[in-house]
Amino acid sequence: MRRRVSEANLLAQKISRHLNERILADPRDLQQHFFRDVAERFNCSEDAVRAAIPAGGYQSLNLRVTEMDRDAIRSELGLGKARVLIRVAGRS
Repeated sequence: MRRRVSEANLLAQKISRHLNERILADPRDLQQHFFRDVAERFNCSEDAVRAAIPAGGYQSLNLRVTEMDRDAIRSELGLGKARVLIRVAGRS
């Protein structure tokens, strides 16, 4: 039982980081992230994604992202603004 809980917690952490990175990479203020896409990325069920992201709807997570939100995500991920700008500029 503990092993399953531990695995679910690890998956939730990976999903959270992945979504935070996608949110930062998307310049739009209004974003939609489908659970199906996340499930495919992590080879898990959509139900596992829903369990990891309880704030979402049934099929997706719909967000209005402000610059304050982006700053909070950068802080959580340990990224400074300059590092993020360099990474984005480097991908172009």
